[in-house]
Amino acid sequence: MLLNGQEVNWETSPNAFEHSMSITCVVLNQEAEYTLENVVIGVFDSEQTCVGSGATNTYFPPISANLGFITIFGNQFQDTYTVKVLIDEVVYPAGIIAFEANGVLGTFDAPLIITPFFAGCTNELALNYNSAALDDDGTCVLINEGCTDPDAFNYELSANTNDGSCIPKYFGCYNSNYLEFNELANFGAQEEYCFTEIIFGCVNDCFVEYDSLANNDNGTCLTSWKSAYLDAVTFNQEVNMILQVDLVENWNIIGFTKFEPIDLDTAFDCIVEKIIIVKDNSGNIFLPFYNFNGIGNLIPGMGYQIKITDSISSFSFCD
Repeated sequence: MLLNGQEVNWETSPNAFEHSMSITCVVLNQEAEYTLENVVIGVFDSEQTCVGSGATNTYFPPISANLGFITIFGNQFQDTYTVKVLIDEVVYPAGIIAFEANGVLGTFDAPLIITPFFAGCTNELALNYNSAALDDDGTCVLINEGCTDPDAFNYELSANTNDGSCIPKYFGCYNSNYLEFNELANFGAQEEYCFTEIIFGCVNDCFVEYDSLANNDNGTCLTSWKSAYLDAVTFNQEVNMILQVDLVENWNIIGFTKFEPIDLDTAFDCIVEKIIIVKDNSGNIFLPFYNFNGIGNLIPGMGYQIKITDSISSFSFCD
């Protein structure tokens, strides 16, 4: 038997008990009159084990009501049991019975009166509304809509009615300041998914504004090395100046500002003892320590990377 989604077992195993007791009873209905209905009655011990059951299925004309005959069992001479009744698939508590071995409660003329407690939640808007209850017992649970799926991203512990708003968990980086950002992600330890913080700048090393730390182009690549060279040539021709640049220890990026190509060995001869490596934009290299020149000539307007051991002030290409 299923009641409100839970199985109700009101069966008894007489062979498991040493003593018994007989009961002749009637059940009061909600108008406090003897019932004419077939009402199921169950008797339970302190561990809620059914120790006897029956039903008011015998009509007795002198009292114009249905009588019930129940045999209850026990392993002690005396005990106290609780009584429940089942009416229209709703279980109601109905007081207690004092068990006595070989005892008899009730007769045809004076049956034991079982009085169900017809109380429950009478609020029709409540989750546990009981249409059979006459008296509100304060147990109403108000409906709280929300996501009731504990595996969902927006699970609400207080919700008791699913409103269809549950959002699945998507593991990933949801911090838009990182390259690994996933607009679908909403869950997960961010240190496990976000690794590369976004640095805006010019990412094209063919431009003067190139930033070796940048990983996200922000449109600041404005002046190509060729344009810079042509501007420098024009400027030098107008003011008859030689461009000079300060080089820092470690990596630098410089543009070749001479008017004509010059062999790299000649162009850097005056600082060769401080040069570790020079690279062009094709990946060719110059390694003075090994007397290796894989670049050849420096080309006007092109940019080069140079790594040096010490800083150099006011450097201009050697003649």
